[in-house]
Amino acid sequence: MAARLKTWARALKRDVHAVYLAARDPRTPWYAKALALAVAGYALSPDVLAEHRALADAASSRPVSRSAAAAIVAIWIVAACALAWLSRRYLFETHD
Repeated sequence: MAARLKTWARALKRDVHAVYLAARDPRTPWYAKALALAVAGYALSPDVLAEHRALADAASSRPVSRSAAAAIVAIWIVAACALAWLSRRYLFETHD
């Protein structure tokens, strides 16, 4: 298992470096370069990722407000109904 994990880690490191090199290639469009550099930067920042994982674990132990969740769901339902009503009114009814 450890050997397989090491092989996976080496392949990931190689692939991240390949993405970085591809982002620097002049044939790569600017938007692909931006995305590739962001992906490479994200993949090469395990210390930052570990910190945010710890924050996410701490946040998952916070108390949950079911009434706030119900209010948010109700707002989404009202918004969806309003959108359906408006789309029916303006898209499907004939205007004289």
